Order: sequence, then structure tokens, then C-alpha cells
Amino acid sequence: MGGGAFVRAAVIWLALVAAIHAADFTCIVLGPQGGADESRASSFLFKPANSPAVNGFLSVESGSMLSSLQVALEANAFHDQPRSLFVNTTSNYEKATQIQRTQIKAYVISHPHIDHNLGLVMSSQSDAAGKTIYGTNETLNYFSSSIMNNVAWPNLADRGANGFPMYHLQGLDETIPTALPLNFSAVAMPVTHGKAGSVPYNSSAFFISLPNNKTFLYWGDVGPDSVQTYLPRNYLVWQRAAPLIVAKKLDTIFIECSYDNSRADGLLFGHLTPRYVLQELTTLANYVNPAKVNNSLAGVTVVIVHIKAGLPGMGNIAARLQSQLQAGNNLGVKFHLPKAGARFDFGSSPLRLDAESVTVDLCATTNKMTEDSSASSRTSIVMYILDILHAMCRMLF
Repeated sequence: MGGGAFVRAAVIWLALVAAIHAADFTCIVLGPQGGADESRASSFLFKPANSPAVNGFLSVESGSMLSSLQVALEANAFHDQPRSLFVNTTSNYEKATQIQRTQIKAYVISHPHIDHNLGLVMSSQSDAAGKTIYGTNETLNYFSSSIMNNVAWPNLADRGANGFPMYHLQGLDETIPTALPLNFSAVAMPVTHGKAGSVPYNSSAFFISLPNNKTFLYWGDVGPDSVQTYLPRNYLVWQRAAPLIVAKKLDTIFIECSYDNSRADGLLFGHLTPRYVLQELTTLANYVNPAKVNNSLAGVTVVIVHIKAGLPGMGNIAARLQSQLQAGNNLGVKFHLPKAGARFDFGSSPLRLDAESVTVDLCATTNKMTEDSSASSRTSIVMYILDILHAMCRMLF
């Protein structure tokens, strides 16, 4: 093969690889729920999509940890981890502790409620020292004073008295990005999560970005502005998100939807229902394109988290949420309700389930799940062909 032909073949190969790897981020879902099953409480792992698995993950929320890591292992969500990571491990529990110790590089928590940090706290006994926990300073101060306070749990952080500083607590700014591991950066904006007595309770929304400014938006627990009129702040987050969507820097939003539409406003306790998710997204749509709200969020994927799937009488709440969200959706968004153990790529391309992971959406009968799984399988076939072509090129040259 001549030099010119090789260059052309290499360019084609690189273009195909780039097209397949268009995603910006990879997510492994450890805990998609908001109760009452502590093994499924809010917990997600993220990495840049093009980052080798050996570089590890950023944990966003850590309500569940070792139990949910074992579920993800059973679902083959860590299929690309080097085999050397699991030398001398004989069980998924040992593999889970090894992943947490070596592969989770830092933690981000949105507020002090224990369904967002219980897994981190309990598994700190087997975690490696020297990691950083990020959040707003208010969140971290409460975490230090109310949880790792030598009463509820030993003080393993570098705030508070008489501690063993296993973890460093680092506050996130509302406007200036803070550098995180894996080339991520983040800002944290305060949002309202109901009241603690008569006082508004603060949670956080995170804009997590790569050096190329590709960003995803992750909401901690939050209620609707239209109900929480005593301190509405969601609109400020949407105002920040809108220009990123217009610039095609942000196309994926993680947001809670705890209850279905039968839930009374007086019993929301700072959470959302499908009605209010759509209302909030409509606020965003008005900032994105005030002249044409309908379909103005086409290309945006909304990942629904913090589902109250384990409460008595809830039944198949995921199916109801999917139906109610889609029934009122004139914005063009695609909703995704993931299951514990699911792995998917997202950002700059449609959300794509990982073909090697056996986990599917909670709403397994929806056309969306079938389309994503089929697309993921096709992607794996193409990647297999590209690997063969790559090997042939190396043999020839």
C-alpha cells in the first residue's frame, strides 16, 4: 500500500472513530432512587468519555456505594477496567471496595441529607485516604458538624475538632469554576429544597464541565419555583443553562422527579412531579427561544433521578412517571429513566446505552429503550470492525 493510500485510509479510520466516540461523558448509575431502598439511593459515577477507564471516576452524590457498585459489577458496567485491578479479589464485594478505593477519585454532594451521602459515610471504613469531598461550604459545614462530628460518625474530614483528616472538604463557588479530578470543573448554584421548619433548606445544582466547555447540569433535590414562592431560585439556574444549550455546549440535564402527579403540593417536601418537571423545563425553553417554546429543547436529554420507587403503594411509579412526562412534552426533550447498574454515554450525541452492560431502562417496554439498545449494539459492531481495521493497519505498516 502506497503512502498516500495509507494516509487516506488513516484519515477515514480516524473520522469513523471520531464519529463513533462523539459523546463527551460516560455515566454509571449506582443509585437512581430517592427512597426507601438505601441500596439504590442517589449515586452516580462520571468520567470524560475519552478518558481511559484506569483514570477513574468522579462520584456525584453517594447515597449508596458498595452495594450499588456490586450491582453495577453484575451488570458488567465496569467491563473496561484493567484485569490487574481485580487481582486477589474473589467476590464482587472485594471488587467493589477496590473500585471505590482506587477508581473513585473524588466526591461531590449536593446537600447534607443522608440519602445523598450515606454510602460514602458507611464505606469510609474501607476507602482510601486523601480524597476530596466537594460541595457548597454550607453543605460541607453541615456534613462536618452533623454527620462526621464524632457523634453520629467519626470525624474523618479536615473540618471540625478532633478529626482524623482522611477527607479534604473543598467548597465550590457559585460563579468561578473549581477544578476537579479528571479534568472536570464545577460550579454549584444554590436551589431550594423545601423548608427545615420555617427556614428554606438549601440544595445545589451543579454545572460540571470539561476543558472544551462541554457541560452537563446535575440538580440535587429541588422543588418547583411556582410552589416554593418564599425562595424561588430555579430560574437562575435555567438562565445560566440556556446560553450553553444555544451554543450546543450543554445537552443533558439530570433532574429529580420523586413523585407522580397525584402527589399534593403540600406533600412535595421540596421535590418535583412530572407536572413540575415540565413546568421547570418550560421556563428553560423560554430562555432558550422565547419566540418559539414548542420543540425549543429538541436535542436535549433529561435523565430522571431520585424516583421514590420503594414507598408503599407506589407500584410501578417509573412507568407512570414516563407516561406523565411524555404526555405533557411539547418541548422536544427526550426523557431517560435509568436503572441501577446502567452505563451510558452522553453529550454531543444522543444518549447511548453501553452495549456491554446488561442493564436497560426501568421502562423496558418503551420504544426509546429499544432504539437506544439497538443503536448501542450497532455501535459495538462498528467498533469491532474498526478494531480489526486498526489491527490490519498496524500489521501492514
